Amino acid sequence: MSKTGNDPVQIYVGGIGHNVDQRDVRDLFAKYGQIAEVVMKGRYAFVEFENHMDAENAIHETNGANLNGYKLIVE
Repeated sequence: MSKTGNDPVQIYVGGIGHNVDQRDVRDLFAKYGQIAEVVMKGRYAFVEFENHMDAENAIHETNGANLNGYKLIVE
């Protein structure tokens, strides 16, 4: 993450399993703040938050979390 303040910021989500879809990712991260976009790229995704602090909180709370049986890497 390189942006600060209230600019949108994108985080990386790796370790996504084949049985995880965009809705699963959005549902997991939506509780941390307003999401602008989720882009799936196979076994990883990018989640763009509207607010930098929401993204920081999401990283802190979900790195190493389990999603449908797969351990996530969130940066």
